[in-house]
Amino acid sequence: RLEAMLKREPTIAFRLLRYLNSPAFGLSVEVNSFGHAVMLLGHQRLKRWLALLLASSSNEPGAKVTMHAAVRRGLFLEELAKAHNDPEMAGEMFLCGVFSLLDRLLRQPVAQLLEGVPMPERVRLALLGEEGPYQPYLQLVQAIEQGSVFDIREASERLLLQPLEVNAALLKALASARQVD
Repeated sequence: RLEAMLKREPTIAFRLLRYLNSPAFGLSVEVNSFGHAVMLLGHQRLKRWLALLLASSSNEPGAKVTMHAAVRRGLFLEELAKAHNDPEMAGEMFLCGVFSLLDRLLRQPVAQLLEGVPMPERVRLALLGEEGPYQPYLQLVQAIEQGSVFDIREASERLLLQPLEVNAALLKALASARQVD
């Protein structure tokens, strides 16, 4: 079904093949079919790539800046989740970060955007600003973006994170974000 969808969406298919064949992906063979692309990427990585593509799909003025911020958020939250050795959590945290600015990108309330969209409950709660396991992580991201040292310290302590852990995750996320087109 994914292969059939890619055949109907040439711009998405083009971007996927360009992404997989880029030097950053590091494949030793060239991907030349949609089936091969889906097989190489796998379900989890395809979902991640599509989330990035969705977040970058707006043509609104200033959307590029917001899209890059969303990607940085996703990569940062994913880095923080890696310490838990839980791939599902890392994937959900990535989605949480990437989708945390969808309301700004698509100029619609988050609640309206999430209606009828299958989304892990923990991600949905965080995006709606409700209590859940990922909400404190989003608060940490916001404190970092605002440069509030007190709020960063408070959010880090709430998550039982040391400043070095937060800094290391942030630096890795920023390095990864530079590689994302």
